[in-house]
Formats: sequence, C-alpha cells, structure tokens
Amino acid sequence: MSRRIALIAFVVWHLVAITLDALPPQDQLSNFPTRTASSPLGPWGDSITAGFDSFARVMVLIPKALWWVSTPIRPLATWYRRVTSLGQSWAMFSDPPHADRYMRTRYYIQPRQGRQWMATELVMPAHREDRVRLLQSYRDSYQDKALEIALVGFQQRRKASQVAPGTRPEELPDDLAPIGRYFARRFEQRALAGSGDRIVRVEVWRGVAETHKFGEAVDTEKLSRRFEALEVYYDGPVERRLNVPPFPPYHGGEVEADIHWLLEYYEEQ
Repeated sequence: MSRRIALIAFVVWHLVAITLDALPPQDQLSNFPTRTASSPLGPWGDSITAGFDSFARVMVLIPKALWWVSTPIRPLATWYRRVTSLGQSWAMFSDPPHADRYMRTRYYIQPRQGRQWMATELVMPAHREDRVRLLQSYRDSYQDKALEIALVGFQQRRKASQVAPGTRPEELPDDLAPIGRYFARRFEQRALAGSGDRIVRVEVWRGVAETHKFGEAVDTEKLSRRFEALEVYYDGPVERRLNVPPFPPYHGGEVEADIHWLLEYYEEQ
C-alpha cells in the first residue's frame, strides 16, 4: 500500500511540475491588445472580436490563480524539470513568435575552368507560403521543426565572443553543420553531377521578418514585397554567375524586402 501511495504521489508531482512549466509568465497574462483597426467583416465582426476579448479576460483568471497558488513550489518544480530534462518550450501557446522565420543555404561553386559562381536555396519553410497547406504541409512541418531545433541549439551553445567577423567555422558549434552538408550534397547531386564542378564553401543563413502586432492592420504592401522576394526561390536554387560578391564576414547581413538575413554558420572545403 505504501509503495502504491508513493507511486501515485510521484506521478501527481510529475504532472504538476510539467503543468507549471506550461503557465505563461505573469506579465503576459494581462497583455491584451488595443484594437486600432476595424474588422474587415464589418460591425458584426467587431462585435465577435469584442466578445472573444471579454471571454479571454475572464479565462485569464484561471492561470493567474494557478500561478499564485503554486508560488511556494515553483522553484522546486523548476529544479526538477532541469534535472530530469523535462523542460519544454510552450511558446506556440503562451508566447508565440513575433516574427516570421526563414532559413536558406548558399553554395560557392568552383568549376574546372572559369570563374567561381554561387547558388542560394530557401530551405525553411519547406512548404511554399503562397500555396494552400494541406497534407503535404504536415509532412514538411517535420523538416521545419528539425531546422528550428538545430538553430536554437546552435544559438544556445555559441558564445557571445564568437559573434565576430573573423570567426572561423571550427570555432562554432556544429549544430547547423548537418543542415548545410545535407542540402549542399543534394544540390551537388542535382546540379553538379558529372560536371567536375565542386562546392568550396557552404553557408547557412537565418532570416527574420517582423509580423504585425496583435490587433493591428496587416501591411499588405509590405507582405506583397516579401512574397515577391521569396517567389524567386520557389523555382529552385537561385544561381548567380556574374558579379559574384566576395565571401561575407561571419554574421554578416543582407536584406531582401523586409527579411533581414544573418550568416549563422559556414564551412569551407
């Protein structure tokens, strides 16, 4: 009997510790937007939106109460999750990202004869944003998730002192190395097979574009410019054979429409 009670107590504690990790911070529980734009659906759309806002203000009292009640045990729960590696990011629900994220790979190719050229490939999101997302997007989401996990791990392990123009690849964490190598190998098989050309440098770039704030009107003109920039990538890797720029410094940047690109990782072969 005592063993059963101990087991039940452990399971309850385990679930409580995980549940506490899902609660958003207090400063996010009152972050309700100020509506500055009318609904495109008209007055009845505004009424529905106002109704949902009122409902949210009532429901937020539940996590606030749980946060207050759990104050004494929260430090212990945090320690338990850290020791057991149970910590999870619930940003999808409690703190959604305020920017659209992209990733691209770039290859510098040296032919047998002639000048060096480069190709740039969009690898995240795997599913085109200008198409309806059905079953294929569910499969593609696994690739996006894998790339996101690798990027987060890379940024957590990279030291602040390594973010410098002269940083060499061997000084950086290797979390993004499999991404660059996988897509470079795929590009090599598709575009360079039998040509004798070889890839001499592979780069992994992270792109960020801010989204409109909650409750604000969407800037359709800005989005249109972004989609025009992305559309260039949708037909496959973008090749540049003339006026190829020199290698960028580590953590160098580029801008396409409202997407700000940063060079996160590179390898030279």
